Amino acid sequence: MSGFVPRSFMAPRPQQPVWALTVVDAFDVSPRMRRVRLVGEDMRAFDYWPGQDLVLNIPTADGPARRHYTIRSYDPVEQRLDIDFVLHGDSPAVRWAKTAAIGSALAVNGPRGRTSVRGQAALRLFIGDETALPGI
Repeated sequence: MSGFVPRSFMAPRPQQPVWALTVVDAFDVSPRMRRVRLVGEDMRAFDYWPGQDLVLNIPTADGPARRHYTIRSYDPVEQRLDIDFVLHGDSPAVRWAKTAAIGSALAVNGPRGRTSVRGQAALRLFIGDETALPGI
């Protein structure tokens, strides 16, 4: 037996909260990386730990395009989160990040993810390409 479990036998994923966010800043971190800062109203229930991601509902002419992005950082006092976008290709998320302006709206689901770093270690090594940098 391979350990494969058909989706029909798996428990359904829990419903993720939806947050209405607004862009408060967007700037290039490097020539190929853009950081977008977003705030939401009443995010006290936003339960975040490092390594989690959000499902971004990127507005397009054909309806929302759902894309997963790691939360770069979250400030619970300001109720502000940062998301870094690698500017490669011509995807809905890249187009949105390039044109995101103060006041732009974005609906997101989450946060989600199970990755966490536990315990004490003198050194940790994380390896990934440029799209993995926010998570690392």
